[in-house]
Amino acid sequence: MADVLPDSRARGGRSVSGPNGIQYVPIYCVNCGRRYGLVPASMITHVTALCDHGCAGKYGDEAHFYADGDTKIRQDGVEAVAALIKKLGRPVTLAELERRVSEETTSPLAAVARDWNARVRQHA
Repeated sequence: MADVLPDSRARGGRSVSGPNGIQYVPIYCVNCGRRYGLVPASMITHVTALCDHGCAGKYGDEAHFYADGDTKIRQDGVEAVAALIKKLGRPVTLAELERRVSEETTSPLAAVARDWNARVRQHA
């Protein structure tokens, strides 16, 4: 018998009506059993899912799914800009952000820019 990942659909196969009369089947995390969305019943013959509540991080990303490697850098950038806005007490302009990234070597924004540039050079 071939190695097959477990199916995340419920055994009973209960479906839920969705928009335009499409039937959806609930799926569950194969590790913890947490409900993890719906899939179209007529289009899926097998589905395996790991939830985002620790299981995917513990066992790795699922194969054949897009995973954005820049998510962490983007989140760090958002947090650095939010901290700067809080510190200044006002919105910042693009020119201010560019100046802080280029002139300040110890700011969180400069660190994010260095990480981004290193990642871009690594994949070039």
